[in-house]
Amino acid sequence: MSTKQNNQIKYILFDLADVIIEGLIKIEFEIAKFTDVPVDIISKALRGPKLREYFEGKLSEFEYWRLVIEEAKIDLPFEKLADITRKKFKKDMPGTKDIIKKLKNKGYKLALLSDHSKEWIEFIKEHHEIEELFETIIFSYEIGSTKLEEKSFHKALLEANFEPKQTLFIDDSLKNITIAQKVGITKTHQFYDSKKLEEFLIAQKILL
Repeated sequence: MSTKQNNQIKYILFDLADVIIEGLIKIEFEIAKFTDVPVDIISKALRGPKLREYFEGKLSEFEYWRLVIEEAKIDLPFEKLADITRKKFKKDMPGTKDIIKKLKNKGYKLALLSDHSKEWIEFIKEHHEIEELFETIIFSYEIGSTKLEEKSFHKALLEANFEPKQTLFIDDSLKNITIAQKVGITKTHQFYDSKKLEEFLIAQKILL
């Protein structure tokens, strides 16, 4: 493996949503186009304990949307909300997949740790080649916990056979990054866009 560029980082752990593909960020604005319910009410209903339970595999997609509709009093059917969500998931975050391919070509070991649901991931796999990009893939619904719990990172590191101190974690959520640091992943990057990610990787001598 080519590690002359960086003698410490050998492994890179990626988030999926809003890093590689579009996720739920700003989806409340898409939903609001089809209803009179205010954006802030939709946003509150979408997130919180029910989303976490959905990502932990405790709710089906239908059950999740039913709770969202009840809380926000959204006058839309389940099928419409499911369609709005999937249209967003089809889209790439520009440039990230190209960076991942460069890292893979340089010999870095790559893994994916994503808070996501079974139904949504089945759709995403039909439209994105994520299984070709990563040697190890861990989804929250499979392990029953999200990245808000340290055990999710312990499971991911163990399954991928990654040493924490030699692992770089890339995620758009500062909360997730904080948890990763607690389990010994000292090198992290909060994702904003692929340009800033590439600049960071170059500065760290991971990409040259």
